[in-house]
Amino acid sequence: MDTVIQKFRSALGGFNRQDVQTYIEETAAAHRKELAQLQERLEQAEGRTAELEETVNSQMKGIIEGEYAAYIVDKAARLGLTCSVRVECVRSEEGLYLPVRTEVSGALGEGERARLVQIIGEDLGVPESEQRYIGEEDAP
Repeated sequence: MDTVIQKFRSALGGFNRQDVQTYIEETAAAHRKELAQLQERLEQAEGRTAELEETVNSQMKGIIEGEYAAYIVDKAARLGLTCSVRVECVRSEEGLYLPVRTEVSGALGEGERARLVQIIGEDLGVPESEQRYIGEEDAP
């Protein structure tokens, strides 16, 4: 709010009481209006911040899921296997995206599947019950 120099009429013993009271009321009203406008801008900024955080988190989740999937594909390739992988992550209380489910598609023998189950369980912490395996004949 801009600084305003207010001149009050003189009265016996000081300034005119009504002038001072009117000035205080007008100044308070102007401050309330400015405060309401600032509060509205703050709420808009907080809403936009939440939207942007959600966008960033969603993108980050996708990137991390892709990295975990690439890790599993790489491990499978080192075993001489060809497969495609989808990983689902959830955000922990600490804000980290951790894998909770995997889906591996490809023609895998029982021993190869068992080895991937072990790698995914040990390296990524995904229990076997949350690992899904789809043979080439089952893949969409």
